[in-house]
Amino acid sequence: MLATPLVLLSVFGVDPDGTGVIVVALLLVCLVFAALATVVSLVKDAGSIADARVAWQQLSVIYVAVPIGAYALVYLVATLRQSIHPPGDAMYGFVVALWGSSLVYLVNRHRYVGTP
Repeated sequence: MLATPLVLLSVFGVDPDGTGVIVVALLLVCLVFAALATVVSLVKDAGSIADARVAWQQLSVIYVAVPIGAYALVYLVATLRQSIHPPGDAMYGFVVALWGSSLVYLVNRHRYVGTP
């Protein structure tokens, strides 16, 4: 998920042509799989920290619910604004929110538990 800003910059900041379109499409597919792996990893890591009985009582549901809520909100706004493809817009919202919640999780994990 660390590459999310670079992938989104290549999608929105660069006007690809020819093989650049294929590269951007592959980057987006990889980003979707990385997002799914991140969600699973967040839940598993939060479970292992809860089993270790550390002082930090995190709720892994929050770190997963925020991106899902962002997906729903962006989908609703895109639908109301009559976007061409609301699910695609919502996926961008999900990925950005997941990137942010992952960053917050990692900072809190480092603060209370340390690095693995």
